[in-house]
Amino acid sequence: TPTAQCEVVLADTALVYQGNPWPKREAALSTSLQLFRHVRVSAQLDHKGGFQHMNFPRFDRCSWEQLCEETFVREKTTLRDQAGWIAYNIIEPNTNTSLYIEDGDFVKLRELAVSFDAPQSFVQRYGLGISGIRLTVSGRNLKTWTDYRGFDPELNQFGLSNFSTQEYYTQPPVRYYTARFDFNF
Repeated sequence: TPTAQCEVVLADTALVYQGNPWPKREAALSTSLQLFRHVRVSAQLDHKGGFQHMNFPRFDRCSWEQLCEETFVREKTTLRDQAGWIAYNIIEPNTNTSLYIEDGDFVKLRELAVSFDAPQSFVQRYGLGISGIRLTVSGRNLKTWTDYRGFDPELNQFGLSNFSTQEYYTQPPVRYYTARFDFNF
């Protein structure tokens, strides 16, 4: 006979293993591609996987302070969010936050850069003793692909000071762009 599905599972102890807070898998891919004679494109992707991350801002907003829209509009919430609210506010008041522990797996586009080398005819004509000119335009922290619902699955308010990781209104890595000129003499 089939068993009924339930969003809320009660255990006979408060000590239940919630998962590993540190990535079990890490990989990086860095590549560079020469296009035509004067253009080079380079990129770096990072992956971390096999870990759980506490989404404390979501707990704080949705269960403790009850400020998020999902707390009040049933059509805009998931069963997991509803179960988190019930677990914290009804079943184990002010103690259970485990349903805000989420998979932290992600892939990030850390950097994308495009470099343009000036043609030698241009450099020799206006070079003033310069043997090469390059313009590089790049962006960092451009995209994160993840199912984690917080700001960033790499954020950790504790640093490395204990055996847990959680996001708590910490500044995520900033996306920024740079342009650089290189002159060879």
